[in-house]
Amino acid sequence: MQQELIDVILSRRSHRKFLPDPVPKDDIEKIIYIATMSPSATNSQPWEYVAVYDNAVKEELANAVLKKLELMSSNLDKDKDARQIKLISKSSFYFTFFKEAPVVIFAIAKPYKSVMDFINEYFLEEDEPSFAYEASIQSVSASILQLQIAAHIMGYGSCWMTAPNIAKREMGKIIGIHDNDRIIATIPLGKPATKSLSAPRRKSVNEVLRFI
Repeated sequence: MQQELIDVILSRRSHRKFLPDPVPKDDIEKIIYIATMSPSATNSQPWEYVAVYDNAVKEELANAVLKKLELMSSNLDKDKDARQIKLISKSSFYFTFFKEAPVVIFAIAKPYKSVMDFINEYFLEEDEPSFAYEASIQSVSASILQLQIAAHIMGYGSCWMTAPNIAKREMGKIIGIHDNDRIIATIPLGKPATKSLSAPRRKSVNEVLRFI
């Protein structure tokens, strides 16, 4: 059983192309239930998930991201910044492929009152995020990973996307989140078009681990 779990974790991949097969809402509920069993700061559970099935809404979300990319390009010098403009154009797929998935899940961090908020006044620099905000992001991130592993076990592919966050305010209005809530990730989910993706190179343990 232990080895099976390890094999599941090691075989998970980021999928960017999906089959059109519908994803039952019951499956999404199971996946989110497992995601919400992850640890969170002081058990605050500062997360909300929005699952978008509507294709018109997905298109609207993708267009909001594209408009941000176009704005970035328009603010660059056509001659001096030609390389950056070309890169933005070539990268547009990686900002918007979520719209092709049967369902797109938005992971949202909600503010919460931390018992450690007094730290903000005494120890944080002016431009540092609050203790509670940092803890909220960490909590939601742990939940997202659990979501992805649950989806993988159930035969679905997913991808943890942060690039669409260039339009997080616009997307937040489209999906109807509160002003103080923040989109942490956009997660397209569906049956993967390619099941056997090779693992990208990972740094060795020796490169990332130090003992003291």
